[in-house]
Amino acid sequence: MYFRDFLVILRDFTYYLAWFVGLVFLFSGVQDLVYDIGAYSLRLFRRIYYRNRERLTLVRLRDREQQRIAVMVPAWNEGEVVGMMVKNILERVEYRNYLIFVGTYPNDQRTQDAVNRRRRKAERRSGWRRGRSERDPETYRLCRPGKERHRGKVGR
Repeated sequence: MYFRDFLVILRDFTYYLAWFVGLVFLFSGVQDLVYDIGAYSLRLFRRIYYRNRERLTLVRLRDREQQRIAVMVPAWNEGEVVGMMVKNILERVEYRNYLIFVGTYPNDQRTQDAVNRRRRKAERRSGWRRGRSERDPETYRLCRPGKERHRGKVGR
């Protein structure tokens, strides 16, 4: 008798559990449907609104005036790779109007040394000179000779 009551209770529990799981799946599916409708609506709007505009090609992009951008590189315990990564940015990026900020921690001496070595190589190779920042005397700036344009913040 007790076993039969247990089976009835178990049957009712699984029945309500199945309804609960089904509703969860239904509501999560409705949420996905709403997101999909929004994404396809935006895609359709852009296709209609921008169809008469000329597309941006690589030639047109290179002809445009470069706006200043910043490359932020947070580095913690990256002494082995950060120098090569900054070198790759300097050598391979076609864009020339950018600042490189390498953020290091005071207690991570290996990473700071690697960044400082890369900075010194960049100074020698490209004619950049080192100047101290007016706001933070512990921050180095790389500036072109005769210009006060901020090139990159490296070191501490």
